[in-house]
Amino acid sequence: MHFQGSRYFSEATLASRTRTTPNRAVFDIRGLTWWLWLHQLGARGTFGTRIGRALMASGEPPAWLDSAVVAADADQLRSFFVQEGFRDARVAARIDTTRGGRRAAVTFAIEPGPVSYFRQVRYEGLDHLDMAQQRALAEASLLTPRTLHDSTPLEYQVASLRFSEPLLVDERRRLLADLRDAGYATITRDSITAFVTQHSADSLDVVIRIRTGPRYLYGSIHFSVEGPPGRSRPSGSARSASDSLVSYRMESGVRLTPGLLMHALRMHPGAPYRLSEVQQTKQRLEATGIFSFTDISPGAPAGAALPHRITVRTRPRHQFGTHIFALQSSGVLGGVGSELGAGLGISYENVNLFGSGELIRVSSTVSIAVDIDSTVFSSSQGEVSASLTLPYLAAPFHDLEDRAGLYQARTRATLSLLTARREDLRLLLRGRGTARIRLEMQHTPTVASFVDLLDISLSNPDTLRGFKARFLDRILGANGTLPVSDPVQRAQVLEDYTHPQINNALRYTFQSERVNPLRRDQGYSYEAAIEIGGNLPYLLDRYVFSAQTVEGSLPGLSFFRSRGTRDRMNYRQYVRLVADLRHYFRFHTSSVLALKAVGGWAQPVGQADVVPFFRRFFSGGASSVRGWHLRQLGPGATSFSSGAAPGADATNILGGDIKMEFSAELRHTALDHTLGAAWILAAFADVGNVWFGPRNPGFASLEPGAPDGHFRFGTFLQEMGIGSGVGVRFSWPYLVARFDIACRAWDPARPEAGWWPTGLREPVAYFRFGHAF
Repeated sequence: MHFQGSRYFSEATLASRTRTTPNRAVFDIRGLTWWLWLHQLGARGTFGTRIGRALMASGEPPAWLDSAVVAADADQLRSFFVQEGFRDARVAARIDTTRGGRRAAVTFAIEPGPVSYFRQVRYEGLDHLDMAQQRALAEASLLTPRTLHDSTPLEYQVASLRFSEPLLVDERRRLLADLRDAGYATITRDSITAFVTQHSADSLDVVIRIRTGPRYLYGSIHFSVEGPPGRSRPSGSARSASDSLVSYRMESGVRLTPGLLMHALRMHPGAPYRLSEVQQTKQRLEATGIFSFTDISPGAPAGAALPHRITVRTRPRHQFGTHIFALQSSGVLGGVGSELGAGLGISYENVNLFGSGELIRVSSTVSIAVDIDSTVFSSSQGEVSASLTLPYLAAPFHDLEDRAGLYQARTRATLSLLTARREDLRLLLRGRGTARIRLEMQHTPTVASFVDLLDISLSNPDTLRGFKARFLDRILGANGTLPVSDPVQRAQVLEDYTHPQINNALRYTFQSERVNPLRRDQGYSYEAAIEIGGNLPYLLDRYVFSAQTVEGSLPGLSFFRSRGTRDRMNYRQYVRLVADLRHYFRFHTSSVLALKAVGGWAQPVGQADVVPFFRRFFSGGASSVRGWHLRQLGPGATSFSSGAAPGADATNILGGDIKMEFSAELRHTALDHTLGAAWILAAFADVGNVWFGPRNPGFASLEPGAPDGHFRFGTFLQEMGIGSGVGVRFSWPYLVARFDIACRAWDPARPEAGWWPTGLREPVAYFRFGHAF
């Protein structure tokens, strides 16, 4: 099927207006009707009944030609062009059956004719609005004004804009929302009528007549609170109360304080009616998490007052659950390979614990993981956590919610204890406890802020039998082989992996996001955070445990095993900044360009020369610079030798203080609805690295002129690793699975090898769930 003569709309747009549908072609290449061929192959019965049915189900039947449908499509296309300003458009359908066989080609020949433009717009029926309201209404018009006159803002000349009936429909929708938000609660679609007259051959005038109806104030507001459906109703009378304008009635047995309802209420009796406040009230009630149903409906007007009834239904108070989940990570203790694993969790929730919307959740999970490279069990971990969520900002920040005009807000406190074991490295995390208090502030539906007032963690690593052979000898060297020969870095590795540590952080995170988190095919996601850490242990060290002296560590807890210096917990003060920017451009119905930029900077302060291990940056892996294994890239132009082969790279066990990464990925949906999923082909390129900061001691013993891993403005571009490759994604409505193969295009550790140092001989393969970014 072809469209000739239209340069104003894409073929995909025109095809969506027709019912004549040809058989799908691979990459839209005419004649490559793969699915038709599969269906025909199965219909022949060459491979038997069962296989034949499977082939037919995977393909699609022939798209038979119906001349009546083709004629109707031609009329539909003409109507579409008329609605879009081509009032003299003509569309003719041609059917070509000269191709032989049983194939036919359909061509829609389109003659758009001259295009018509909006010339002038006038709004009638709004004289009762003051001049400021009239001007604001005109300035927000989708029919963009060229200029507005102070005396007549509701009548203006339109900037060069092609006539479009769908645009007029959108303008009516905008007027409805704006006028309802200005107090005209009873205005409907039928209250707004547009009249179009022809001024000249290529210009049209529009008069929009509006019947706003009366302007209302909020009247009395009544809450009706119901219990969960299906529960037995306890005996006793329902609770009710009223302050003459706001009242409530609760079913017997419902445990809920009226203060929660008042806190969510954004509608105030006597104030002008605003639709946005009604919607915000509903959203705030739903955000508490304790209601399974909410409804706000207006009553019969009483003069200028419009009463409202708010009906809510509570969720069951006690809920138990079990879940199975998949893991893909390097494990909490780091590691040298990529892992896939699975786990089992159980949870208990108490909804509305004290009657003010509190949600307490207790959960326990256990998991095991397999090293993809060795296919043996590599790690296991267990975690117990508890959280308390309040549907408001806790004191002393309670008033901030109203002063800042927040869309939604909540306070979340979490406490968790984790233990983990890595068989491949013979490392044991006897316990890592974390406690966090977070303020979550939603400014708009797409913009949010998070403040971690308290984020404190304690970790107690230990070693198992064989740790020296599996880790120390491989990383630090044995029998005269010293992959990490630098004494400063050898001491740093031992401290990171074997000493107890304590850390706290005060963190602010800003997030702006408008994207489907699963599909990631259109929109954006921006996030930035600033973090200050290690100050609480410093104050305890300086003023509590060792008066007026700073030792850089605190006394260990009683259950920490005493082993030399292991009875003390190390801490480090630092400042950390990070930004993650992602944008997704859909430039075709089946193609998406995804871009990502990540930057991070961490600086130790006080007596520390490095930041805590868990707050450093790493590069390389399935969601980083593909072409390197997990955490294998950097720092800078240096690399860690694995000891297995000369020049072979190992994991960057030290991390970095500075990080830069850029990625671009082109995704094209090649097959749709095949085996229940969309098959997406991808080509990508990743650029990035990590570096030591200025205070990091780096490598103390180096040959003259050798790279030391520190960031320098004059050389950092040459030290960016570049990886590129291709992949395929299988996108189901509930899951995205991807398989990527990447190679190194530029290896900063081997600049003498030039571009494509290993060619295509050493690709890195990844299988993961979800898009890379």
